[in-house]
Amino acid sequence: MDDTILSSHKNKNYDHFSKTLGDSLCQKLGELSEDSCNDPTIFKLPKHLRKVNEKAYEPQILAIGPYHRGKKHLMAMETQKVQNLKKLLEDDRGKKYVEGCALAMRELEKEARACYVESELDGDLKTTDAFVEMMLLDACFIVKLLGGTSKHINFGDNIRKGGWIMSAIRRDLLLVENQLPFFVLHAFFVEMMKVQDKGNDNNICDLILHFFDDLVPDCKLKNNMFKIERINHVLDLIHLNWSPFSSETEDKWGFIRCATELKEAGIKFKSPKVDEKNASSLFGIKFENGIMKIPMLKIDDNSESFFRNLIAHEQLLHDPDYSYVTDYLKFMNCLMNTSGDVELLCQSEVVQNGLGDDKVLANMFNRLSDNVTFFPASFRYYELFRQVNNHCGRRWNKWKANLRHKYFNTPWALISFIAAVFLLLLTVAQTVFTVLPYV
Repeated sequence: MDDTILSSHKNKNYDHFSKTLGDSLCQKLGELSEDSCNDPTIFKLPKHLRKVNEKAYEPQILAIGPYHRGKKHLMAMETQKVQNLKKLLEDDRGKKYVEGCALAMRELEKEARACYVESELDGDLKTTDAFVEMMLLDACFIVKLLGGTSKHINFGDNIRKGGWIMSAIRRDLLLVENQLPFFVLHAFFVEMMKVQDKGNDNNICDLILHFFDDLVPDCKLKNNMFKIERINHVLDLIHLNWSPFSSETEDKWGFIRCATELKEAGIKFKSPKVDEKNASSLFGIKFENGIMKIPMLKIDDNSESFFRNLIAHEQLLHDPDYSYVTDYLKFMNCLMNTSGDVELLCQSEVVQNGLGDDKVLANMFNRLSDNVTFFPASFRYYELFRQVNNHCGRRWNKWKANLRHKYFNTPWALISFIAAVFLLLLTVAQTVFTVLPYV
């Protein structure tokens, strides 16, 4: 074949390929909506985090937002949401209230939609009416549950009587995928206050923090008065108000040993006494004069889910300055390697194990940091780790730790040592009394 003809044939194929590819890309760009270019604030968990413990991120009885909506085991609460709204419509004032809220929700639809991963909004949620209805029902459920509309109806009485139901709802409201944009919740609350002729004294942030007081393993959650625009959702509000300190940095530091090994080096563990006037943060850990003071951590069946979702929230923020829960759990993971470490910390009143089995608790902490990105440069406890390692690195403390680890690691070893010393003393005494008559 002539080279000119071959070249012409190749050029035609190339032009055809370029046109086809260009048309395909233009079509995809045309299908891309403006909302899909926004950064979501309510995420779907990546698989590498979810696979460690899927149950920790799945709602038990309540779906909030679109990601878990429609699942069979959550439908009972969907019926409860509709019943709440029906009760509000039973009087004229309630109708005005619902109408105002519906209008507010419709105005926020586009902004709220951008808070979620667009590809996860399937089915009827692609329509405005369905999405606004979801926001209205979810916001109504949460605000009524918080006690913000007790003047109209006593919603939540039946739920509050069932302790396990309330516990499951609290847990589900703090799942990272189970969230409603905070500005939606706030808008609903503001409309409600207008109907009830109330001012802004009854702050929704205060209601939320009070509602989760018993669940968060700390003394008291204090409202730090963050601007509403800065809060992404309920879990984010808890996270923001829990932060006790700013980030610290240090070039070189190393992880500390487990609790039993630190004890062998002469370190004691103690839980500082706390009263309501002088509340100590869960993160307020100190090391002074060979004593590590750690505020008590209470663990129950919901703790793993609570911590996992806070860690996931921090991972998705990609901001080391807000990774204080991850840092705290990294610290506790260093201390609790085995059931013996857990037993020691329980005896020192640093940990209260509601799970019963010390090994189960140790395994839980060992797994919490699986597939979690750690930020050493902004680790909050680097100075404490440095102090502890310096203490353990002193020659006398090293000798003491080795002696305890090798020879006094069980009560029987100590008894055997005392018995051997006693026999040695008796032997020496016998020898002395035998030699004395000859002298």
